[in-house]
Amino acid sequence: MHSSKFIKRIAIIGPESVGKSTLTKNISNRLSTNFVPEYGRLIYKEKNYITINNFISISKGRKDLEDWMIKFSNKYLICDTEDVTMYISSKIYCNQEYSKIEKYLSDKIEKSIKYDIYILLKPDCKVVKDVTRSLQERNDHYNAIKSELDLRDLNYIEVGGTWIERYKISLEAINSLD
Repeated sequence: MHSSKFIKRIAIIGPESVGKSTLTKNISNRLSTNFVPEYGRLIYKEKNYITINNFISISKGRKDLEDWMIKFSNKYLICDTEDVTMYISSKIYCNQEYSKIEKYLSDKIEKSIKYDIYILLKPDCKVVKDVTRSLQERNDHYNAIKSELDLRDLNYIEVGGTWIERYKISLEAINSLD
């Protein structure tokens, strides 16, 4: 078990169907470390729906899992989404109700440990449909996430291109953190 204060936290984020989950797994395998799966997807698969009330429990569950997994990680912990993504997704998918949780998620982002780098994947790739995707306008979702990262002055890079280019650029960015 490693001291978690020496482990770098990496968040792989972006709109739906940009390769976050695959890239998270591939990078963690390459770096011989752990990854945190997209917690919201796990909840969705269990319930077959997500409501505004699920966003807080997803946020808490994801963070608990991340805090546990970092203790057993090797130099890095690769996270498939995080609370900025949850915050923006709640606005997009539950537009009429997101104000119920907006303060909670905004405060949580502000008070949480920041990731060493956020890798924001561009929606310049082919959509891969699955049962968990509603496929809202990906460019709007992407721009909303980017604006939130800018607003909060978080360290991020934008990565697009082919799956191989995304992998190589992301890996280079992570390795440059050393």
